[in-house]
Amino acid sequence: MSPKITIKAKLPFCLYKLDERYFQIDSQTRIRFFREKIEPSRRTSSSENIEFLNDRWGIDGFSRIEIETEKDIDLSESMSDEARTFTLRIINKFISLYRYFDDTAVHLVNLIESDLMDFSVEKDGRASFAIGFGGGITPLNPQKIASVSSMLENAIRDGYEIPLWRELILNAEHYCYIGDFRMAILESVTALELVISKFISGELFAAGVKEKEIKEFIKETGVAKGLNVVVRLLVGKSGMPDDLLEKCKGTITKRNKIVHEGRKETNYQSTKDSIIAIYQLIQLLLEKGRDMDILRDDYRQIMKFEEYLKTVVPKIGPNAAFGLSRDARTTAIEKILVEKKVATKEEIEAAVENELSKSAENILRMPPLPKDDNQNTAQK
Repeated sequence: MSPKITIKAKLPFCLYKLDERYFQIDSQTRIRFFREKIEPSRRTSSSENIEFLNDRWGIDGFSRIEIETEKDIDLSESMSDEARTFTLRIINKFISLYRYFDDTAVHLVNLIESDLMDFSVEKDGRASFAIGFGGGITPLNPQKIASVSSMLENAIRDGYEIPLWRELILNAEHYCYIGDFRMAILESVTALELVISKFISGELFAAGVKEKEIKEFIKETGVAKGLNVVVRLLVGKSGMPDDLLEKCKGTITKRNKIVHEGRKETNYQSTKDSIIAIYQLIQLLLEKGRDMDILRDDYRQIMKFEEYLKTVVPKIGPNAAFGLSRDARTTAIEKILVEKKVATKEEIEAAVENELSKSAENILRMPPLPKDDNQNTAQK
């Protein structure tokens, strides 16, 4: 028999309806939960004797868990990835059962590694270690804070609405992050289906097909045939990379197995790759399709373009930049923007004249671009 291993951790929320009994997971492993109160609580003083059963964020209390096992777990790694994976597997299975038997526990979610606070492992009374922080520490970046805040402020001011397909991709990224890979696949394929339908609709409408017939055709075709046959036909063989097409077809197959067969065999890297491939294909369809402006997700790119103008031009230097010809300045800035994948050459060429002059005057507080390409900047 392997020496007994004890694993301890704190959860980000409390399982209020559990007592402190041991729950036998299998012949070698058992788990118990302890309820810990948090003082002072953010609830009102008038409700101090009321338990918040739907306490999603652990404001009122949290559960402390203790797992005892005789399984052979490799503790050679300093952070013991195997021990954390083992712990998460047990806890998440337990949370699923808890939600099943407690119909008020809909607010609980499966956990990921960073959710396990004060995680520690002890083997045979020795060689214990602890990770004191849950979620890690991210240093604050003032420039990043200002950038995100400005983008949010401008988006609200402009009444910007995120395209539905983009919201679905954001959802997919979130589900992938928290380990719900099935939902990540479902959301990402739904996003692709929306864009494929819009792409096919635009092409058929331009060819003179009636709207009712278009809707019936899309409904009967489905996302798999729509991508593999119709989109390939409309885009052309050279217009879509084969490897990208195969990845997206594979993701659609995964979605179908999840929906029709109840399959759930997938993992983080595979799911992440699927989301990336679908996002890339969506961008390709938005670029090539007709009447796709309503779906375009270029708001962030436009704002990033302005932010890079604030940072890139100063690095080139006002004196050096304005000492160059207009073509040389454009080439220098374009090179950096393209390398950083902020914008394509075509987008830069269309915007650079207006944006550079406006940014130089209003954003960078620099002299305006010289009218004569051969004229040097005036000396202060």
